[in-house]
Amino acid sequence: MVIRKSDPTDMLVVVLFMFLLAVSFGIYFLFTSVMTSTLHNSPMNITETQGAIQSISDSGGAVDYGYIFIVGGMVLGVILSSFWVREHPAFIPLYILFIFVSIGIAALLSNAYVQTTTYLSALTTPPIDFAVSQPLINIVMLHAVRITLVVGVLSMVICLSKVFGGSGGGGENPL
Repeated sequence: MVIRKSDPTDMLVVVLFMFLLAVSFGIYFLFTSVMTSTLHNSPMNITETQGAIQSISDSGGAVDYGYIFIVGGMVLGVILSSFWVREHPAFIPLYILFIFVSIGIAALLSNAYVQTTTYLSALTTPPIDFAVSQPLINIVMLHAVRITLVVGVLSMVICLSKVFGGSGGGGENPL
């Protein structure tokens, strides 16, 4: 059995997955909104198919909550895996460096998300407002820098605070 332990690059992975999932779900929402508007104007829009068309258009809320669940699980995984690590204080500059790199990448990807959603909304005939249609994804991506800072600093404090205490996650006592 392999026990996964935390390292400073975990925040980079979380930031990249936050962006990739947000853009993927944005493309999914764009696809479903275009598909439902096309189906509403097609000859297939009869009484029997209206329920299916409506269920496709209502799937945006589930995607929004699914994104929060996935990102929250990744953030919780970074924080919980930090308890398994017992690091020497000499690694503080390395952690700080990776936190700054993660914050810089989060800022770039947050701006890229805004530009991507602006471009995707311009592709549809009635422009889609992603801030209204996917509010939770929009909030997380607009505050990605703050989330990265808080989770990175919290992970660093947890990893490096057990050096002078009793037995921790990486010592002789595995509990």
